[in-house]
Amino acid sequence: MNTFRLIALPVALACTAGVALAQDEAAPDEIKVPEPPKWERSLDFGLSGASGNTDTQDIYAAFNAHKATDQATIDFVATYRKSESDGDDTSNRFFMQGRYTWILDDSKWGLFADGSFEIDRFQVWDQRISAHVGPSYRFIDNDKTFLEGRVGFGAVGTYGGNGRDDMTDPELDIGASFRHKFNDKLSMTANADLLPNLNETSEYRFLGDAGIEYSLAESWSLKAGVQEVFDSNPGPGFDESDFYYFVALSAKF
Repeated sequence: MNTFRLIALPVALACTAGVALAQDEAAPDEIKVPEPPKWERSLDFGLSGASGNTDTQDIYAAFNAHKATDQATIDFVATYRKSESDGDDTSNRFFMQGRYTWILDDSKWGLFADGSFEIDRFQVWDQRISAHVGPSYRFIDNDKTFLEGRVGFGAVGTYGGNGRDDMTDPELDIGASFRHKFNDKLSMTANADLLPNLNETSEYRFLGDAGIEYSLAESWSLKAGVQEVFDSNPGPGFDESDFYYFVALSAKF
């Protein structure tokens, strides 16, 4: 009996160790949960210029935010420009726009809704508000290039101004957004929106911008760009086109 115990004990221990080792080898690898998408945000400050209603150079500031998930993309931009000459304002414009795009499952199609608010002290109106909703389509969407088109229906309203009645008109939004990453340091963006007035078919607005960004460090970059704001019916004494340009230092956070 003692001999059997001496033989059985090591065999039992060996079997136990073998089962434990087999269980460890069969155990699945630790599941790593990917981090949720984060906001890409930046604050820009630098020089700006304008030609059209004003020909000056002064302050430019902007805030940009972008977030993309499998279900939606969110974009927001706010810009402010102010110029002075001999102590008097010659340009004073604030503009902000937000766009939310729902991405349809297993499709390049989406549904977008956007809204914008604008204050310009050198227009026939004081404030302009617009909003649109409609389908979108991603022509290209990969690690380097993004190209999306959209067609929406909405309205634009202008309010304030000396001796001018408030106005609200239905309008279309035929637009596109483009982003391209040349390498780890250099990238570009462009946006364009043609906005025909549905009450007055001969009238339309156009908003376009393009810019490049060069990374200086992990959280700092240099930006340069242009923007065109066109209104086919700006009012008596005002130019149809305002063309802006800027060079800015951008901080990401």
